[in-house]
Parts: sequence; structure tokens; C-alpha cells
Amino acid sequence: MSCLLLNNAIKIAINKLYSHDVKLKDEQFRAVESVLRGKDVLAVLPTGFGESLIYQILPDVFDYMSANSHLRGGCVGSLILVVSPLNALMCDQITKLNKAGIQSFMVTEVVSENEKAQYHISVESLKDLSCTCKILYFHAELCVKNKSFFNVLKSPGFQERVKCLVVDEAHLIKELKTFRPAYGKLDILGSIFANVHFLALTATENSETKSMIIESLQLTDVELIEVNPDRENIFYDVKNRPSHGDDKLDPILKPVANMLKELKLQMELTIIYGTLQTCADCFLYFSQALKKHQYFPEGSEPISKNRLFAQYHAECPDHEKDRIIEELTQGVCTARVLFVTIAFGMGIDIHDIRHVIHIGVPKTIEEYFQETGRAGRDGCPSVATMYYNNFDIRSGKHQVDEVMREFATSNSCKRSIILNYFDHSLKMESDFHNCCSYYRSVCKCPTCLVVTSNSAEDQTTPTPATEHV
Repeated sequence: MSCLLLNNAIKIAINKLYSHDVKLKDEQFRAVESVLRGKDVLAVLPTGFGESLIYQILPDVFDYMSANSHLRGGCVGSLILVVSPLNALMCDQITKLNKAGIQSFMVTEVVSENEKAQYHISVESLKDLSCTCKILYFHAELCVKNKSFFNVLKSPGFQERVKCLVVDEAHLIKELKTFRPAYGKLDILGSIFANVHFLALTATENSETKSMIIESLQLTDVELIEVNPDRENIFYDVKNRPSHGDDKLDPILKPVANMLKELKLQMELTIIYGTLQTCADCFLYFSQALKKHQYFPEGSEPISKNRLFAQYHAECPDHEKDRIIEELTQGVCTARVLFVTIAFGMGIDIHDIRHVIHIGVPKTIEEYFQETGRAGRDGCPSVATMYYNNFDIRSGKHQVDEVMREFATSNSCKRSIILNYFDHSLKMESDFHNCCSYYRSVCKCPTCLVVTSNSAEDQTTPTPATEHV
């Protein structure tokens, strides 16, 4: 395969999506090249790395290579199948792709008139699918349970056109007994398309999960592509919190509430993770602390859209959650502090979150890493603070795993504990002053001594040391 030809194909495909000059990262290029060479690919790439771009350019790359070479199995009208777990994520990508002239649809069992306008297509309508369609998105459950869809995929038209089977958020395979059991049966796609290869995409995972993905999808001759997951712009801070008393949240929430009252819309976006009860308690605390100052502009109508803080969890109405995400994405959200549960998870891509706070301890280091990874996606310095007490980590309580317990309690580098779990290590050139609370506590430089002293006196939002004397 000509490298020049492939580079030209990639450049033309990317230019469809972006008006400015964008170049693939090395790992993205390797993934595209490996798929075209007929290999199964498992790409373990950090959130925000640009994994979706890999498969979004594949149809045009296949078509260009087919028209200009003797690529095996090539044909104009290539089609990529994408299994994805979230409607919001699929709809967002489909909208952007169609605006760029890359015809894409989300497949569902039935489609309403309103959904037709949003690029949805029913299983029944697939038999009339235009040859100009390049990407089809669908849930794993549709593929596994819907016999009509199964039969459509076996039809000659699909057998000829489908060039790659993409499994996004492939780590859900390990949740097959609880969260999305259909993800554990996606090898059925491989049986339908015997000569088509998988591109499995997931965020940072350890060796056990990677092996589970490979085994479940029955990948062979796998090209494993990984990136060191270290989020160097995030400072990891761990603090103790009171375990009892009516005012046990006060040391955590008071400085944040005071800052919000003073800065209002200038407050940097802060996410506070907790249980459903914790979210309710935080919301009540802020309501009482800010009183009439909780709405902006002051004197405006007292409705949720004008409030400087908000909740996001499973009990919130869908329209309210959709509004919050849409406004945050567009940079027009009045809420600067969000109280959230694990529901604030996959598919949410807000670039300017500066502080992620955990009240309590997540069950696993993967969960913690994913949630703290919401911070600083624009590359700017950000902070992840976890408040815990002995009850949070008591053996046998809350199903907290040993690595998460070690992260909370050990007197060692917090970043190293995370990276070691994911089979990576600290870079030799790492800036330890902006690493974690452990290094700040042992460092004797003037900057760290001042920051540590201030942090001991109050619980104000921690900031990375920006200068080392």
C-alpha cells in the first residue's frame, strides 16, 4: 500500500470535516493504516484524544484508495458500521457528519416523523439505503436482538459495502453481566461479516480488560495501539473530610459557595461528584448559602435556567439534563457549579471544566480516572480533589476496590498509583510540583510551602503551583 496514496486519502477525508488544517496524531494514523491493511485493531486512547475521527474518515479513505489502487475488497460506496452506547453521542456526531456532507444515520427499530429529520432510519428502511450513506450507528442491543436487522446485514448490498466494524466504548464488554449485556455478544458481527475487521475503541484500560475485549470480539492478528494516559495538566489532591455532624459538608462547600457568590459567571466551572443524597444536600446548602444571590442576573426570574448551580443525575428530567449539557457545550450556561452522580459520564464532552471534586470515594480507580478526566480537556491546568473519611474506605463497605483504597490512603504519589494500574508509569520529565498533594506535602520549595500552608488553614480551591523558585 502506497504511503503517499494513503496520505492523500486521509488529507482529502479530513478536509471534508474541517475547514482548517488538521493532521492525524501518530496513533490515529496507525489505526487507519492497520484497518486498511486488513487487521483487527484495539485502540486504547484517552478521552478527548480524537478516537472518533479515526472511523469518521474511513469511508472516504476506503473509497479513495479503491479508486486509485487495487485495494483488496475495495469499492466506491464504502460503509462503516458503528456500535455506540449513547443516543446523545450518536446524534451529535451524526449531525456534524451530515453537515460536512458525510451522510450518516442512526438505526432504530421504528422512527417517528421528528426523528426522521434528525437522521434516524428504521430497520425496515435499510433495504432502500442509498449508496451515498457512509456511516451507520446503532446500539449493541439492536444488532443482537433484532432478527430483521440481522437479516439486512446479511444481504448482498451490505456484504459488499461494509468495510469496518467499529465498537465504540468497548470497555462496556466487561460490564456484560450488569450494564450492557449485549456488548458481550458483538462477536455476532464478525460472524455476519467474516472478511471485515473490527476497530475497537476504548479509553484507558488495564491488561485484564484489554484481554477481555480481544477475547469477546474474537479479534485475531490484533494491532494494539495505546497512548500513555497521563493527564499532566490535572493536579490530584486528596483530603480528609468529617465523618459525622450536621455541618460535615461545610468545610468542603463553604469556600466554593463563597467563591460562586463573589464571582458569579466568572467562576470557573466546577463539578462535584457524590451520591444522590449528597447532591440533594449540596443543592440545599447552596440554596441556603446564596439565597437571593443564587440567580443571575440578580433580580431575574427564579427558575433553574437562571440559577448559578444545578444538579445532574438520574432523577433529573431528561429535558433539564439536555438543556444543561447543551448550554455548557455552547458556553452559555449560567450554572457554574454542578452537583452530579455517575450519570454525568460517557458522551459528555465539556472542555473548560477546571475543578472536579469527589465527596466520598468512587468504587474503582477506572471510575475515578474517567470522572476526573472531565477536567481540563482543553489542556489548561485543572484540579481533581477527593474528600474521604474512614467510613468511605472501610473494608467491605461500598465495594471500594483495593487500588482505590490505596489511592486515598497511601503516603505516595497519587498519579503513579493511577498510571501503574493502567500498566504505565510517570514520565521522567514530569513536573512533580504540579503532580499531586503528596509531592506538594514533601516539597520544601517556597512555592509549595506557601500553598501547603494556605491549604492547611482553609479548604479553598487548590491550584497547581505555577512557579518553582
